[in-house]
Order: sequence, then C-alpha cells, then structure tokens
Amino acid sequence: MKTSPAARRGSVLKVLIVLIVLAAMLVVGVAVAGVAVYRLLTVDPDMRSIRKELLSELQIETRGRVEVKVPSIALGLARMVVPFVDVPEEGRLALRAVRGGSVGVYQLEDAIAGADRRELVERVTHLLEDREWQRTVTVIDRDQLVMVFAPAGNDMPHRFSAFVLVVNGREMVMVQGRANLEPVFTLAERHWHRHGRGSLKFN
Repeated sequence: MKTSPAARRGSVLKVLIVLIVLAAMLVVGVAVAGVAVYRLLTVDPDMRSIRKELLSELQIETRGRVEVKVPSIALGLARMVVPFVDVPEEGRLALRAVRGGSVGVYQLEDAIAGADRRELVERVTHLLEDREWQRTVTVIDRDQLVMVFAPAGNDMPHRFSAFVLVVNGREMVMVQGRANLEPVFTLAERHWHRHGRGSLKFN
C-alpha cells in the first residue's frame, strides 16, 4: 500500500516535532543541571565577601582553595545514615550542629605561628563585628584556632546562623550557614577537657 505525499510529509513533520521536543528537553535538563552544579560550587555572596576582605585585611596568601555550598537536604540524609556507620562522637556532634551552608577550605602559603594567633583573633573579631557578628566561642591551643560567630543579638541556641573560622597549621577553613549552637558548645568543652591546654572562652 502506497502512502500519499501528504501522509509522508505528515509523518516527517511528526518525527521533526518529536525531535525538537526531545532536544528542548535535553537543553532544559542540561541548563538545570548546570545551575545546580553552579549553585553547589558557589558559596554565598556574604561569605565570599568576608573571605575576600579577611584575606586582604590579614595579608594572608593562599595557594589554593575549595569552596562548596552544602544543601540542608544532603546533611539531613547524612544524619540518617550516621547511626548505621562507625563515626566518632565528635563527628556526630559536628553533623548535628550544621544545618546547611557554605564551606571554604584554603591552603595557606605559610602557617600562622602560635604567637600570632591571639592577634589574629582580635583582628578577625573586629572585622566581623563591623558586619554585626559577635564571637560566641573561641578555642586556642598550640596547634589550632577555632572561632565561632553568631549574628549580634541572637538568643536562639537551637537555630541560628553561624560563621566558623578554623586555622590548623597551613590550612584555614571557613563555614557559614545555619547551625545548632548546643553541639558546638559540647565539642568545644570536650576538646578542653580532653587536652587540658590552651584556652577556651564562651562569650
């Protein structure tokens, strides 16, 4: 049975329409995936600004950095899995503390000497206080510096925004996002009782 030219043109047209629709869906899918990856690899503008100002103000040179945004849903799934795997208690507390946000890991050109860390605390505190963050926890010992900041006037320990700065040798880590304050205090107290050195301060 022969098909008429009109029928053949109709079949070709249908195939073209299907191909166009599939191509459009592919483009949209790639665009959505691209946006998702961009958002995952792009930290919040506020943290990016703090990092830039902090490194410039302190004249700290870095050799490399890794910055990612961690969505709260990923952390929620991780908290569901943790009870079934062998994770140290400190890791469980840290996971409980974080609710999602941005993380930056930076390799410093030179390690910050222990004698310079107290000065670093004051300069970082002054810089963040200008942005209306207040220091809530400070841990200093010969190997490590940990500072936790919260928005000024925040009185909700179960749900607050936090900025955390950790300096350990030639590594510096910045974290900004939503957090639960109580596990942070527990971690700091545990560090203090275990090592019995340095200084621990709750502001």
